[in-house]
Amino acid sequence: MKNRLKKFLVRMAGEDYEAFKQCSSLTKRRQLFIGLVICLVFLISFLGITEAFTEFFHSTVVGLTLGVFFGWTLVNIYLLLLYTLARNTLVPSHIKATSRLAVVLRLGTIIFFAIIVSKPIEHFLFQKYTFTEITIERSKHLEDLSAHITNSYNRRISQLTNEIQQEKLIRERERELQNIKDIVKSNNYYLESLKRLSNKGWPWFLTLVIIMLFVWPIYLKR
Repeated sequence: MKNRLKKFLVRMAGEDYEAFKQCSSLTKRRQLFIGLVICLVFLISFLGITEAFTEFFHSTVVGLTLGVFFGWTLVNIYLLLLYTLARNTLVPSHIKATSRLAVVLRLGTIIFFAIIVSKPIEHFLFQKYTFTEITIERSKHLEDLSAHITNSYNRRISQLTNEIQQEKLIRERERELQNIKDIVKSNNYYLESLKRLSNKGWPWFLTLVIIMLFVWPIYLKR
């Protein structure tokens, strides 16, 4: 069981297990730690993407399904970038500048992935801090929509002289107002909540921690 776990962690670190067995104790511990961090990156990616899709589609089943698929896809891209960011001692001196640019672009992509993954996790952990603001925003939005619908129907009703047609429009107006109320209440204002959290500043500390977690294996491998 212990050897299987070691093989799994070494494979996650992108190394060959037979070569791993020939390494020093320090290098072995470092490779196992890299594999452990990458497993944590996968878990965080899965949780972040699952949370995002769950909020978007209002369905835990859809969130889990898409979270597994896109989380696994993102991690595989991350692993590919990680493997290509290992130090290359065979790069000729005349193309080192191009090589550095490629490293910066790949590193930027990994940081972008970390930010994308961190935001839904921040929403899950800190959404209570935007609850009051979102409640006010929802009420204001509902009030504006209701006023617009009411004014629109009132103009149409005032142009009619037939009482039956007026009553029909009044009932239609009430149904429309109820529909709008149900829609607004069911809207979780996910993107608006993310925006307000980002504006607060302090949730970016968690983003920074996740970025460091994504970048740490690169530093260790290089």
